[in-house]
Amino acid sequence: MFLLDDGTVVHSATDLAAAAACEVALLRTFDVRLGLIPPLDLPSDAMLERTAHLGDQHEERVLAEHLDRYGPWDPTTGRGVAVIERPERSVGTTRAGLEAKHAETLQVLRTGADVVFQAGFFDGRFGGWADFLVREDGAAGTEGAGSPGAAGSTAGPVYAVHDTKLARHAKVTALLQLAAYADQLLMAGLRPAPQVHLVLGDRTTTSHRLADLLPVLRDRQARLQRMLDEHQAGGTPATWGDPRYRACGRCEVCAPEVEARRDVLLVAGMRTTQRARLLTAGIATVEDLATSTGPVEGIGGHALDALRA
Repeated sequence: MFLLDDGTVVHSATDLAAAAACEVALLRTFDVRLGLIPPLDLPSDAMLERTAHLGDQHEERVLAEHLDRYGPWDPTTGRGVAVIERPERSVGTTRAGLEAKHAETLQVLRTGADVVFQAGFFDGRFGGWADFLVREDGAAGTEGAGSPGAAGSTAGPVYAVHDTKLARHAKVTALLQLAAYADQLLMAGLRPAPQVHLVLGDRTTTSHRLADLLPVLRDRQARLQRMLDEHQAGGTPATWGDPRYRACGRCEVCAPEVEARRDVLLVAGMRTTQRARLLTAGIATVEDLATSTGPVEGIGGHALDALRA
């Protein structure tokens, strides 16, 4: 996420995925943007850097395949593969700059491009760049998806949202990202295809019903936007253990907090659901658990004995 030149906080599809993984970690990153804490001193991850590089190569291969099939964008015919160039950061964090890219993207889509690469969307609070929007001639469009806030009735070509991921299986966070871009099409009065697609690292493609994803997306997006607004207005850094926010307990932000507090998550085999039940029973630390006796509601006797041991 980032702050516009007028102070409005803008979130992205990546932020939706990050919040689904760990809200506390997301808010710590937001605190840096707000100047409430210094930059996070997180260890470098060579594997993550390598994965990002491989992900870029995967995306470039898919783009090359589309270019081989459809050719480059031809404004005179309105067909081919259109590439939306991202603006420089100084422009890309201004309302005017994002609105211009959004308008450029919609213009290309309405002329019927076969593929739009890095389609830029901005609705005032959400901003992002879709990997691929692929035209589906003859598709009927989304059924039963709903379109709160859409700018008029949907018309024109139907576009399917495609995203490239190195993973070998579809993940919920990736599906949220796909749904976010399809929802932007709806709000712009365009027609998303009934299914969204993930192009996985083994080159298989998985397809998923947009109508199933949109309710989850809108619920998560409303929570994220409300959380960011309240946090920005509060003016104080996020604290680990705040019951308002979900913490994964495992990430680079959570792990030092867990260790410092001797949290029960340090216990081998501890599940977050078990941790929640232990906290309800007043058992918060490794020492609390080791010296506790008796049953804990929601945890079986054998499992509890193993955790205590």
